[in-house]
Amino acid sequence: MSKNIAKLISVVAHPLLMPTYLIYLLFILNPLAFKPIESAFFHRIAFVIFIITFVLPAISIFSMKYSSLISSYAMPEKRERIFPFLIVAGFYGVCTYLFYFKLRVNENFYLLLAILTALIILVTLLTIFWKISVHSVAVWGLMGFVLSFHIKEPAPYFQFTFAALSLLAGWVMWSRLRLNAHTPFQVYSGAALGFISCFTAYYFLS
Repeated sequence: MSKNIAKLISVVAHPLLMPTYLIYLLFILNPLAFKPIESAFFHRIAFVIFIITFVLPAISIFSMKYSSLISSYAMPEKRERIFPFLIVAGFYGVCTYLFYFKLRVNENFYLLLAILTALIILVTLLTIFWKISVHSVAVWGLMGFVLSFHIKEPAPYFQFTFAALSLLAGWVMWSRLRLNAHTPFQVYSGAALGFISCFTAYYFLS
């Protein structure tokens, strides 16, 4: 039973979904930070981000599994993670380019996407030598963004949001350990990398 719960958490908190979660969460916390974007137009932008950062990379990974380029969607071996990670980085780079050079609706969009793209490239380089928990990197990266965003743009009742995110991050780390997908050090290292890099980058660049 606990393994099924761990699998569900890993799917719901999949790293590819984090950009969509992040954009919506920040908009809910402080919509004024995304001015002059109105709510209706924001949903369209978030949908574009969802397609480019989740749907297209997911289709690419499914295609790799179908053509036997990867042994499973979990990609247990670090060597088979490198090419999929590069593909994902490419899609995130395209999304960043789109928002920086074409849309330019709000600097927060392309800054967040640029930092995420750089983070994926960093994780890919690390994966050449060592396997790290990308789930931990993603969920703690989200927490780093949210905390840094709150310092720059204070949001009401933030303590409750951060407490809920901390609980979620703990569940994600537990799920990766429960599924034997990573060692404790790989999980904790991913958490440290995600939080420190996203918090620091957004704090100093925004």
